[in-house]
Amino acid sequence: METAGIVEETTPSANVPKLTDSQLRDFDIEYVTPEMWERTESWFSQAFPEGEFSFLDVGGGNGRFTDSLLERFPKARGVLIDNGAPLLLANKTHPRKTVICESATNLERRFEGQEFDLICFNWLLHHLVLRSYDATCRLQLQTIAAARNLLSSRGKICVFEDLYEGIFLDTLPSRIIYQLTSSRILSPLIKRMGANTAGCGVCFHSLSQWDEFFREGKLAIEQFHTYEKWPVSQLRRIALHLGSARIGQYLLAPRQSPETRLGAGTRSSSRARGAGGAAGRAHACQMTE
Repeated sequence: METAGIVEETTPSANVPKLTDSQLRDFDIEYVTPEMWERTESWFSQAFPEGEFSFLDVGGGNGRFTDSLLERFPKARGVLIDNGAPLLLANKTHPRKTVICESATNLERRFEGQEFDLICFNWLLHHLVLRSYDATCRLQLQTIAAARNLLSSRGKICVFEDLYEGIFLDTLPSRIIYQLTSSRILSPLIKRMGANTAGCGVCFHSLSQWDEFFREGKLAIEQFHTYEKWPVSQLRRIALHLGSARIGQYLLAPRQSPETRLGAGTRSSSRARGAGGAAGRAHACQMTE
């Protein structure tokens, strides 16, 4: 296999803890299932009927999503950005693909003066963590806003994220999982419990939290779909105050006016077993097994 040429990082990034090479290798798989691809291709075909568009795959890692998108849309052109060198080395060369080794926190500086028709965040935003929960949330929001500022006049943002809903307090699982996985003192214990991001941290959110983030980022939800909930053990359900866990997929666009109401787009869900649960369980911090 001929690997892709990689453009090295050129600008300083926020102080986001980086996963080790061994942790990164846990993510060297494709999480987008056939059902997810069917919906994704349909949404993109509706957004770009001629099939010709430029896209940015943020945190695209091994390039499998980018390559599949280029295969499905022969007129598309893609840029993949990721700072995980072991994953980037797995990328194949493609005449319509550029691979850049850089942090997702540098989007506006790295792509100043450029624009994209489509920007994709596939399970990336929850990995943008700093050394406090509030700072982490601000960084995630800043990254969403930076992506919006890089969109063309017809631009869209596609997001896959895990949705963690609290039993009584909606935001509590987000805070608990962040504190446990970001603790360096607790990292040996948390790693033994199955969290592949122990010591670095992850910051998942609930459906209402992500909706609020997108609203603050001046984005409207044009399409939204939730996939099958995956099983959570009773012990972890109690320990994490976790009511449910599942995958959400969003198609977003900049709000053009106050009349463009967040959430006014189409919302749907998958209920058949196997629709999205396996991908979610594989990708989640694994504390919910």
